[in-house]
Amino acid sequence: MAKHFEFTGDERVFEGVTVHRIRALVDLPELDVVAGDVGGWVESEDNVSDSAWVMGEAVVCQDARVMDSAVVSGNAVVSGQAKVSGSVVVTDNAQVTDSAKVSGSAVVSGQAKVQGKAKVNGSVTIMDNAQVCDDVELAGVITVSVNALVCGNALVTGEVLVTDNAQVRDDVEISGKVKFLGNAQVFGSALISGSCRIEDDAQVFEHAELYGRVRVKDRAQVHGSAVVYGKVKIKGKSNVH
Repeated sequence: MAKHFEFTGDERVFEGVTVHRIRALVDLPELDVVAGDVGGWVESEDNVSDSAWVMGEAVVCQDARVMDSAVVSGNAVVSGQAKVSGSVVVTDNAQVTDSAKVSGSAVVSGQAKVQGKAKVNGSVTIMDNAQVCDDVELAGVITVSVNALVCGNALVTGEVLVTDNAQVRDDVEISGKVKFLGNAQVFGSALISGSCRIEDDAQVFEHAELYGRVRVKDRAQVHGSAVVYGKVKIKGKSNVH
C-alpha cells in the first residue's frame, strides 16, 4: 500500500523523543477514516504501515511497528520494539512496550500493559489495570482484567479468564476453559487443563496438575506433585500435595 499519511507540521516531545501529528492521505473505510482526518502522533513514518492508524492523542514511537489494520487510539502508547498487527485495538491509556507482539483481534484497553517479550494472539482482551509481561504467550479467547497479572514463561491457551487480582506466573501451562478469580495464584510449573476454576485466595503451585472440572477455593492449596482430575472441589484449609 502506498503511503497513507503525512505529517501535519505539529510536533511535540514525548518521553525524550520528538513525535509528529499525522493526517490521512487516503480513505481507510474499514477504520472509518477519510482523507484529511487528523490522527495521533508518531516518531517516524516507519512506525505505521499498511492501513493501520493512530488517532486521538495516542503515540507510536521508537522502533515500534503498527501494521495491517491495527488501531492505536485514546492516550495509548506503543513503543520500544513492540509490534501490533492484525485488527488489534490498543486504546485508552494502555501500553504495549519493549519487544511485545500483539496480533489477531486482541484489544488492549484501560490502564493495561503488555511488556517484555510477551506474545498475544487471537481474541484476547487485556483491560483495566491488568499486566501481561516477560515471556508469556497468550493464544485463544482470553480475558485478563481487574489488576490480574500474567508473567514469567506462562503459556495460556483456550478460553481462559484471569481476573480480580489473580496471578498466573512462572512456567505454568493453562489450557481449556479455565477461570482464575479472587486473588487466585498459580505459579511454579503447574499444569491446569479442562474446565477448572481457581478462586478466593486459592493457590496451585510447584508441579501440581489439575484436569477436568476441578474447583479450588477458600485459601486451599494444591502443590508438590499432586495430580487432581475429574469433578472435584477442594476448599477451606485443604492442602493437597
